[in-house]
Amino acid sequence: MAGYTRNFLIDVALHRYHILNLSAEEQAKDRARCEFTYDKYGKDKFREYTCVTPQAIRDYKAYQKNV
Repeated sequence: MAGYTRNFLIDVALHRYHILNLSAEEQAKDRARCEFTYDKYGKDKFREYTCVTPQAIRDYKAYQKNV
């Protein structure tokens, strides 16, 4: 877990909901909410609150390889 940056974990959290086809404005709002949550509660609570599990991280990494 030590190697994951703030932006990486935020990207993982947002990736979990990419299938919702949100508008660019909604995506920006979601990113701002994730950034606020991370800054306020820290890495561990952010992962808990946004369900960034090891499986979610593996899924995101696999997605990045195929993009």
